[in-house]
Amino acid sequence: MKTEAVPEKLLYGRRSAAAMLDLSPRAVDYAIRAGELEAIYIGKRVLIPRESLLAFARRGRPKAQALSQCGGPHREESSLGSPSSIRHQEPGQ
Repeated sequence: MKTEAVPEKLLYGRRSAAAMLDLSPRAVDYAIRAGELEAIYIGKRVLIPRESLLAFARRGRPKAQALSQCGGPHREESSLGSPSSIRHQEPGQ
């Protein structure tokens, strides 16, 4: 019995792309904003081309570096100008 190979998808949604790269969907969003991943927008859908995923994986770019360049979780201030990280203050200060 001969089985037919399922053709690879050309475009992947955020969750599928994140699973392929072993990242969170949010990290995929940050990579798109940083220009590290190409995205195609169709309505509310965000689709990432297979070739963009492969190129991103081949570059081997550290996740923290890609995230910090686009204002990811390591960012000190949000776009509204308020601190996005908790700052600890010593008593009496």
